[in-house]
Amino acid sequence: MTTTKASQSFDVVVVGAGTAALSTAIAAHELGAKRIVVLEKAPEPEFGGNPRFSHSGFRWVQSGKDEVRQFLPDIDQETWAKLEFRPYTEEEFHDHISRATRGKMKPELQEVLVSESNAAMHWLLDIGMKWEPDSGSAHMEVGGKFYFEPGYSVQPLDGGLAQLECLRELPLRSHRRRDGLLLGQFPPRPVG
Repeated sequence: MTTTKASQSFDVVVVGAGTAALSTAIAAHELGAKRIVVLEKAPEPEFGGNPRFSHSGFRWVQSGKDEVRQFLPDIDQETWAKLEFRPYTEEEFHDHISRATRGKMKPELQEVLVSESNAAMHWLLDIGMKWEPDSGSAHMEVGGKFYFEPGYSVQPLDGGLAQLECLRELPLRSHRRRDGLLLGQFPPRPVG
């Protein structure tokens, strides 16, 4: 095992390079942190944890097809006309979580997850995440139309690994390896 002494100081140190960690680093930068370091001990072929091995579908509160269209602007009109996304309400999301966890999720955490899911998805869109129709959810074809499971509508374009790469590369000017750690720094914030 190699030990490295760091002689630099940072406003924020983020441990790990998964979705939550990288999103935290980006949000810290948006909130004014100037020096942020992201540390990842996994080797390059394994960085980011579970999303690199999944399609990374997101369940989120949304108002239906018109809102989902914002995430899928590159789909041609003919294909878009065949896709059906119905609204997914906070009540439906709460019910789903309660069933999936058998009521064991802390109510205050569940409320944040549900009530902030729409804003989180729009934030990911705003920072540059690209999306495609969710291929991992149960959707059915009926009469030439594709009906998506309520709550699941989009996933990161090209799946979880592409999601991680997008989150890692958006804010990082450079990253380098040293003793098994992924180090990165955000570019300086524009002045003015």
